Amino acid sequence: MNISKVQEIIKNQSVPSSYQQARDVYYAITLHTKGARPAFKDLSNRSNNGKIYPPGYIDDNYQNLFEKFLLSRHPREEEVTRDWRYSQYKPLTKSAFQRLINVVRGLIYQDTKHTLKIDDKENSDYLEGNNFLEKNNFLSLFKNIFLQTLFEDPNGYLVVIPSKHKNELQNNTNPLEVSFNYVSITKILHQDDKDLIFKSNDDKHIFWINEKDIIRFRKNEKSEWTKEDGYFHHDFGYIPAIRLGGIFANNGFYKSFVDDAIPIADEFISSYSSEQLIDKEASHPYIQQATVECPTCNGIGSTQADVEICDLYPNGVKQVECKTCHGKKQISINPAERYEVPVEEMDKQMVKIINPDVGINQYHRNKNKDIFNSILDALNLLKVDEAQSGLAKTIDRDNLYQFTSSVSDRLFELKDFCLKCFISYRSPDSKKVKGGYTLQKPYKFETQNAQELLDELSTAQSNGTPIHVRKYLINEFVNKRYKGNDVDLKINQIYANLDKTFGLTLDEIKLSKELGLITDDNITESIRIKNKINSIIIDKSKDYIRTKSVEELIKEINIID
Repeated sequence: MNISKVQEIIKNQSVPSSYQQARDVYYAITLHTKGARPAFKDLSNRSNNGKIYPPGYIDDNYQNLFEKFLLSRHPREEEVTRDWRYSQYKPLTKSAFQRLINVVRGLIYQDTKHTLKIDDKENSDYLEGNNFLEKNNFLSLFKNIFLQTLFEDPNGYLVVIPSKHKNELQNNTNPLEVSFNYVSITKILHQDDKDLIFKSNDDKHIFWINEKDIIRFRKNEKSEWTKEDGYFHHDFGYIPAIRLGGIFANNGFYKSFVDDAIPIADEFISSYSSEQLIDKEASHPYIQQATVECPTCNGIGSTQADVEICDLYPNGVKQVECKTCHGKKQISINPAERYEVPVEEMDKQMVKIINPDVGINQYHRNKNKDIFNSILDALNLLKVDEAQSGLAKTIDRDNLYQFTSSVSDRLFELKDFCLKCFISYRSPDSKKVKGGYTLQKPYKFETQNAQELLDELSTAQSNGTPIHVRKYLINEFVNKRYKGNDVDLKINQIYANLDKTFGLTLDEIKLSKELGLITDDNITESIRIKNKINSIIIDKSKDYIRTKSVEELIKEINIID
């Protein structure tokens, strides 16, 4: 693609129909995962035509989904009723989608399940440091951010580019600072196998990336997009960008891994809104009471009062509001007041409380419960119904396992591509770079509770499993058992680093001593490490351990006599 064609695309910024379909996928999913809410007219002030934008309102794209599809107006529905339904909407479906994402995140990123080794130490330190978006390192960037975007925006891109224009780098620092960026499908202006054109997240720049160069455009004083001098010449022979991906559709774009749950979640929104309206209109008791004429005015609402004779009142009387019923013609029969009736009417029921038939309400409630459970099924979430059979639970577990495996495979492909680009950028001769890293996929996705991990550790010890393997099992058990307890987790890491008897049984310690693998000093030091840690807790408190890094604590322990 030549520069004139690129400038034409940037100037027009029109969205091809195929791109719009991909954007529709994004909006349909994020309405649920982000918990978007609709705006509505100010119902407290009928004369005010302004709108209220509740917390959770995002933009007009989601508003259009609510107005045209999810909460569209019934043919016989008043506008004020529809605005009331908008005002009552809560993003109840968000919990199901976020629950799935959190479950998959936990299954894929269990400790010791992900291994990344970088050959070059400088590159390794850079990837392991908090050098990326929201202070994440390379792996936590995928765990905390890109996993979410993978579900939400399968047609979005991960773009690997230098963090700044070469002219903005201080002294053209080497090795190059590289960033991993998520580009939403809503920012894509053009994409094919050889060219990618997109807006930056802040809309201040437009990037054109091809197989050799990265070129940046910015707005001038006249609000015209102008090309800057070369941003970066990578010469990879491919675009350093990859689509997030999901389930490939025949029309050329991807559907999300959670696509099956979207129509069910949409139906829940519409059905639940109907339930709210029914509850509001037809589920409350109402009072039916007899009308009793005011005995003072005999149901006229007024009585005569004496006044001075004049032209206006020649008879010396005028009609005034009845002081008993205050012009209402009937007397009040509220429970707190007393009223008299003739003896012959004492057997009549003057006040009656009528309870409506709430069968339709119960129908809606049961229906929506079934729909919500269908959402959970479509999301492959494990059921918690105690009455569920063991076979059904096994099927659920297998479905979730397969789902998680598919997501993990795609994440591995994304990481592998990003690492390839990263190594190429950081190498003096990117064309000749191959490898430079080892990335291992997780090998299992079943979660284990603390007792199961302890049983596995006991079995490993009794079977003589190598100590380095047992250390992994010990760490998994401690992380599960003491989750959220920073102090004990750090203490375990200290033992793992300093204590040479860590993970060994008494018999193994004795055998290791006979073989010369450990000494009496190692055994004594093991006891001293424990005493040193206790000394720090007594002298400086557990909060001190909580605020210090493991490296700092190890250095402090090493200098304690």
